[in-house]
Amino acid sequence: MYLVKMFLVLILFFPIFTFSQQTVLPDSSKESYNHTIQFYIINEVIVAYKYHFTENSAVRFTLNASGFFNETESDKNSNSKQTDYRKDIYGTHLYEVKAQYLYNLKMKKMINLFFGGGLLGNYKFSPRSGEYRTYYLNTGDVSEGYSESKNVIWHLGISAVAGLECLIYENINLFAEYEVQLTKGWEKDEYSTSSDLDYTRTYTYHMKGYSMKGLRIGLGINF
Repeated sequence: MYLVKMFLVLILFFPIFTFSQQTVLPDSSKESYNHTIQFYIINEVIVAYKYHFTENSAVRFTLNASGFFNETESDKNSNSKQTDYRKDIYGTHLYEVKAQYLYNLKMKKMINLFFGGGLLGNYKFSPRSGEYRTYYLNTGDVSEGYSESKNVIWHLGISAVAGLECLIYENINLFAEYEVQLTKGWEKDEYSTSSDLDYTRTYTYHMKGYSMKGLRIGLGINF
């Protein structure tokens, strides 16, 4: 699977690289582009600011706000010997900040290989609420209730990243990268119901581990 992903990256960059060799680009050496704003366009909603303090070294600060608008509401009704109504509202929100040091290696005139790493922290919040009402046609009885749950996860750790960056215009580049994260976290899970039988529970966990992020592709604007 890793080889397949790298093959897809090469397919993505090859036509751009070929085009850049055939197109007369402005001489970027006449300008000093030390600042870059990056927008990730595939896999997660991320924006980053990168500052080059030497030709080959840079620091990058990243904000991930995936799931910011991720909330779903559903209704369910059914009719048989009883009439059921249920309404659920749920979502998952992730906020992450990272500070990374990046080192660039120029492979071709328009293509750079970069790698590096740094510190990260993230917060994941997954709320869910639901209410139901059941009306029994035979007896006329009504049963109803409400449930609510909250799952909160904090992570602190380090990350390592590697990728390719291709200049497609004087101050615009296309990049693709992979990232590995090693983190330690805390999780709190709360659940409560209000019905014929009230119930409340709370669990707290400690966790650690690593994760491999999928291929991320984005555009960078240098200034």
